[in-house]
Amino acid sequence: MAINVQGVQQALTACARQDATLIFISTSGVYAPLDVHALREDDPIEPPRAYGESKYIGERLCRAWWTEQSVPVKILRLFNVYGAYQSADLLPGYVLQQAVSGEPIALKTPQAQRDFLHADDAARAILSACAQSWEGFDLFNVGEGVSRSVAEFVETLERVMGRALPQERQPADDANEQDEVSQFRADITRIHNALGWSPSLDLEAGLRRTLQQMGVETVEESEEAD
Repeated sequence: MAINVQGVQQALTACARQDATLIFISTSGVYAPLDVHALREDDPIEPPRAYGESKYIGERLCRAWWTEQSVPVKILRLFNVYGAYQSADLLPGYVLQQAVSGEPIALKTPQAQRDFLHADDAARAILSACAQSWEGFDLFNVGEGVSRSVAEFVETLERVMGRALPQERQPADDANEQDEVSQFRADITRIHNALGWSPSLDLEAGLRRTLQQMGVETVEESEEAD
């Protein structure tokens, strides 16, 4: 909370003094759960968890500083980013850590749908926002634009690693986890039109790159074809 609120306030103050633009990294966790369509930037906001709420407070601060102080801001709402050596506190990082170590992967809601985005594509989106010369206020979804279940994430990882991964099912902690939305993906039309950004890696290619960056052997595409 301190970083996402007080830290943003300090960053905005510095931007105002230096006549600079703030690139604020937010999260898809600000959205209200929907099961209708790909999430657009103007869809309802209703963070289900404290982290998303703190990010949304940061977003509101950014908008206020643009309105009152003309501080340019670009907000990037990142969806489920994954990459090499990610913290195990996050689902993709946990699954990768367990897979590499050979320990069982405990899944509470394997049916939950997420939009997984490789860290390299997320970094490209941030660089694209930094390179844009237009000064104003805008926000963009950043995802692959594809909804995949957590189970599919694990299955794709198995395919890339060329072996089955031990798994175990754990009960959900609460009703919210049991009733995870069946669709959760980004509409990335706005960022593509405004910044020319599109993801370059699908899930399989992204997981292969992630494992290679971690020094883990993968099944090459040519071998899979055979």
